Amino acid sequence: MSTVTKKFFGTAPNGAETSLYTIKNASGAYVTVSDYGVTVVNIVVPDRNGVLDDIVLGFDNPTRYEETISYYGATVGRVANRIKDGKYTLNGKDYQLTINNGTNNLHSAEGCLAFKMYTAEIVENGVAFTRLSPAGEGGFPGNLKVTVTVTFDENNYLLFDYKATGDEDTVVAMTQHSFFNLGGHRAGVTTGEFLKLNASFRAVIDDSLAANGEIVSVAGTPFDFREFKCIGDEPDADDQQLKIAGGYDHCFILDKSAPNEFELCATLKDDRTGRYLECYTTKPAIQLYCGNFIEDGTIGKDGAEYCYRGAVCLETQYVPNAINYPHLGSPILRKGEEYHHVTGYQFGTY
Repeated sequence: MSTVTKKFFGTAPNGAETSLYTIKNASGAYVTVSDYGVTVVNIVVPDRNGVLDDIVLGFDNPTRYEETISYYGATVGRVANRIKDGKYTLNGKDYQLTINNGTNNLHSAEGCLAFKMYTAEIVENGVAFTRLSPAGEGGFPGNLKVTVTVTFDENNYLLFDYKATGDEDTVVAMTQHSFFNLGGHRAGVTTGEFLKLNASFRAVIDDSLAANGEIVSVAGTPFDFREFKCIGDEPDADDQQLKIAGGYDHCFILDKSAPNEFELCATLKDDRTGRYLECYTTKPAIQLYCGNFIEDGTIGKDGAEYCYRGAVCLETQYVPNAINYPHLGSPILRKGEEYHHVTGYQFGTY
């Protein structure tokens, strides 16, 4: 069984005293998570030679997480990704959200759960983080009770169990936003890593990077990751969708055997270290983001210098902007119902 220890992390911009919870197994591998945004600060796992290294980008204090506004390691919600023009309609009422990313609302703007405090309870192999998001926070109706349980076991399996209930109809679409570099968080560009996605279709984005409701096949395009492909092979291909986003920042529709099945959706591997990551989820889609907006010279944990395309995010979620396109799958949570999704990351070597 993994052990859990707690220590002071730092003072958040809102003045809150934050803590780090370290979940460590018998092999010495561990994960640390903060009660500020249920933010993953460290994932330390072995390479093929048994050498432990931290494989997520991040910072040494909570203030830096909010300053960068890049959602490093955060649990993002209430609604992840972009809502076109920050507008949606629910039960006949129109809502206007804060615009914080071009012309769109990204990750719920100032209401984002990434920059909020949670209460923490130590559980077997991990920690359960709970927060009551008040009605109107981020522009969403209803009081929403959110619980994110994070566990890390003896097999280096990291699990996020998301639950939420509201006292009004509302919108919920959460994700985990860790920036992975399987070579180690100091290793630089990840363009030599290999990716496989169990996804035959993807969402089309418009010039503002918001999903426009159209779904297209990945076959014969730079977006075809149905077999392992080096992620550095085609991010700059002559493809308008790639040019809009400056590389990969697109949502893929998962090939599910049935809705809400907990299944393998993505595998990322690194030949330099022999590390691999397998991602499993109940969610219908996954956003692939390859660090196109990381600024060269960003200083991270322990003075590490991060760079453009220096990480890969595998964000399991609902299709972005789905609240405005019901055929993409509804992120509406009805009063009295429970939002419950699970995403797991299995770390290993080959």
